[in-house]
Amino acid sequence: MSHVHAVVGPTGVGKTELATALAREMNAPIVVADRLQCYRELATTSARSEGDKAAGIIRLHLDDRLVRDGDYPPAEASDALVHQLEQLRARHPYVVVEGGSISVLQHFVRRRKELSIDFSAHVLQISDEAEYRHRLFTRARRMLMPELGLPGMLRELEDAWQNELNRDFVASINGFEAILAWSYKHSFSPASLTSIELDEEMLDNLTWMVVDAHAEHGMEQQQEFCRIFARRPVYNSF
Repeated sequence: MSHVHAVVGPTGVGKTELATALAREMNAPIVVADRLQCYRELATTSARSEGDKAAGIIRLHLDDRLVRDGDYPPAEASDALVHQLEQLRARHPYVVVEGGSISVLQHFVRRRKELSIDFSAHVLQISDEAEYRHRLFTRARRMLMPELGLPGMLRELEDAWQNELNRDFVASINGFEAILAWSYKHSFSPASLTSIELDEEMLDNLTWMVVDAHAEHGMEQQQEFCRIFARRPVYNSF
């Protein structure tokens, strides 16, 4: 019987760092229970690129999707998570699940008894809201102004916006909704975001709007994960 350890918590609290450290220590694969990270075109926006930097760690996503495929139904994502764990338990005595998707983890917890596994969880929480927002600001600025040669959030949104039939899905993505609101406020077209010359004031304003969106979602995640994993150990991130 394999052991599955889940590392869950709000966006930006350090799930990837902890999951990677545990996977390295236990020589275990990581299954990423996050629907958005399944979209290869949204590597920066979903923070998928941060986890992919970990050398020597097996990171498995629930699917390989494109924005044109539309939203990934939570039930399908949950089925994929269960299937992945069923495949891995025969080869790995220890598996790490790294998750921030409320819907996927809700489905998984309800279905966990279908699997012959031992289960435990780290539930990371926000203990210092000011420090959390500062961390989100640094993260959002890096996403908006990435390293040379890497696509940032503006490029990913600009490209995703070309999928006219799935614009409702694109607009629902955490972070994108803030950029779209900022674009409409300043009469910028979402289809040409990378052509905008951002001064420092504009960039700060946009970054804080993304932070506000991430922080609001993070608070919702924290509330739901504390409820879903009510009988599991809880750890503060700050």
